[in-house]
Amino acid sequence: MSQDSQQAITHVLQQDSAVLGSLLTKIRTLRHLNCLLSDCLGDPLAKHCQVANFDHQHLVVITNNAIWATQFRFQIASLLPKLRQYEEFKSLNTIQCKITPIIGQRHTEELKPRTMQRISQPTSEIILAISSTIRHNKLQEILQKIAKNRE
Repeated sequence: MSQDSQQAITHVLQQDSAVLGSLLTKIRTLRHLNCLLSDCLGDPLAKHCQVANFDHQHLVVITNNAIWATQFRFQIASLLPKLRQYEEFKSLNTIQCKITPIIGQRHTEELKPRTMQRISQPTSEIILAISSTIRHNKLQEILQKIAKNRE
């Protein structure tokens, strides 16, 4: 890092210390609330949910995909009284769940390339015959590709 960029960063930190301080306070608060939420949820759901915002009445939680969002939504009714037991969540009225990939979390399941199911020789011949009657070029190519994938 150059001397100029270090001075620029130092200047920004000194000038905007109030903004930076409030930002750091918000981050600490969200981390704390996230720990409380995780305690109420338990594994494995807690690993896929994260507090995004809280405004003393409305809690926003993000999940990393629709499956976990559905699981979380099923628990909202029982989660509200559990969270209200904590002083931080005394005034909590609503919980909203949104789906967003969680930053810094790796997907545990690798995407596997899909393989086309093999078809029998007679089926292949039927598909080829059908493809020869099709006028739509793209559809014809797809049918021919399917026909080539025989046992």
